[in-house]
Amino acid sequence: MPLADTLIEVLQRSRDGEVFAAGGLRDIDEDRAMERAASICAEINETMLPRRLTFRVGNDSELVVHAGGRRLLKVVKVEPASLVKGGPEVFATRDDKTLAQQNKGIGELIGAFAARNGALTVLSAPPDTYYAAGAIGFMPDKLEEFARATAAQLWVPPPPAAKAAAPAPAGDAAKKLDPTAAMKALIKAKSEAAAQKPVAPVKPPSAQPATGEALLQAFFDQVGPQVDFCAILNAGGNVESVSGSLDDNAILNQAAQIVTDMMRWRGLTKEILSPTQLIVMRAGGIQNQSLAYFVDAYGVGMAVFSNTDLSRVFQLANKVLRPNGPG
Repeated sequence: MPLADTLIEVLQRSRDGEVFAAGGLRDIDEDRAMERAASICAEINETMLPRRLTFRVGNDSELVVHAGGRRLLKVVKVEPASLVKGGPEVFATRDDKTLAQQNKGIGELIGAFAARNGALTVLSAPPDTYYAAGAIGFMPDKLEEFARATAAQLWVPPPPAAKAAAPAPAGDAAKKLDPTAAMKALIKAKSEAAAQKPVAPVKPPSAQPATGEALLQAFFDQVGPQVDFCAILNAGGNVESVSGSLDDNAILNQAAQIVTDMMRWRGLTKEILSPTQLIVMRAGGIQNQSLAYFVDAYGVGMAVFSNTDLSRVFQLANKVLRPNGPG
């Protein structure tokens, strides 16, 4: 599947998620706590855009997280509060020096939550936040490992009579995108080409924050030389600047649709987020690649880059938004 088609499918699934969320909760048909914990981790790991996930067990237990991509997760709410060991501060920062502690803490929290009595349900809400300094780095395999172990220790099977009828399986919203061999070959070729090109120096930021067209141009100048592909799309859906090449620039054929989606989400979140937003997503079937959308009233700056460059992209975008702040 061409890159542009893959991205549009991701965006379409996100729009479908909004419609689906309005219909109510989904039941997760798992009886054993270990499998429940694994299902919760899978829901988090499959999230491609910043999204609020609400998990409920019975009538008195709730876990709310902001998730999106493989390494970013923020715990928003936990009930009962006694499930949090050591206080909520373990979920307050993203610091690689405490990454092991964060993985263990979140994994144990999910395991303890999954071990409570009652039916497990999940609600996937529309994208409503963006990746920020308060998000937590995590590794999916470690998260599930701790969650399963804790759930196994705490799990007390309910009496056979308490088991309810099995609910219907989750619909299409739970399916993963399956990358094609052609896509894998494309990404491999791009990765090899990127490894051979010299790293361009980062241009120093201006003393004052840019606005409008200048803000997007600053994003392009800072981020463009450091990623595989970068483009500026104005609010009308027209392409103004491009650097790099990806899939013969097929993604640009969908520029108008991308701008429409990003501007819509910007409007939905304008009351709680800053006017300029950095939205990062994992492009489903695109192996080891992420996308950043730098959204402003003037338009959208878009970058495609290796997952290993995520921290660098955050730092560069932060220099554009806060040129006088910490790098």
